[in-house]
Amino acid sequence: MVGERLTELRIKNNMTQEEFAEYMCVTRQSVSKWETDKTYPDVEKLIKIAELYNVTLDYLVRGQEVIEETVQTKSQEEIKSDELNDNESSLKLTEDEEIIKEQSKLKKSETNIISLKICFGIAVMFIILAITMISTFLIQNPWFHSDIVEKSARVEKVYGQLSLAQVSYENEDGEILTELVVLDIANVREGDYINAFSDADGELFFDYGTGIILITIVFLLLNITVVILLTKEMRKS
Repeated sequence: MVGERLTELRIKNNMTQEEFAEYMCVTRQSVSKWETDKTYPDVEKLIKIAELYNVTLDYLVRGQEVIEETVQTKSQEEIKSDELNDNESSLKLTEDEEIIKEQSKLKKSETNIISLKICFGIAVMFIILAITMISTFLIQNPWFHSDIVEKSARVEKVYGQLSLAQVSYENEDGEILTELVVLDIANVREGDYINAFSDADGELFFDYGTGIILITIVFLLLNITVVILLTKEMRKS
């Protein structure tokens, strides 16, 4: 009880009830009532008593000073346990972060490989296109053919500049023939007449300039270089 602790502390500190009453600015009767648990000091007086005897309020009111030490020891054990748990959580978090980083790297690698494959496919298509154009230029060029005559051909339909066009011309028998050819003539329009060549079989040829052929060859070489570089990059990935 509070009274017992007040009495015990007063005697331990060699104080009489009168001396204690004088220090607390109360009467001896008030001190006697406190020590017999008939009345209790107010909060301010309890604080003053705790300061006098160098004890805690909890000890005065509940006598739990020793219990607090136990709680404190337990708290330290809990703190150690919490630290261990925090370390384990930190290690787990680090492992999770490493896993996430690895997954991110794999996703980036897969994305890069897909992009490289797409670029590779486009470059191969350009190579096929360039080879087809070069073959067309060489096959339809009059340089490699004999017994040809010059004639005019009419452009019936244009599908694109420096690209496909539908032309019509008259063969040796006076028949009007239509053929789909590749033109390297800029700004050609439907209804225009262009110079062409025809052999004895009535096949039509065009005198493609060396410029367009060289440009196509350069275009082919560039795409071959791109394919080689992309192949090396995909092997690294």
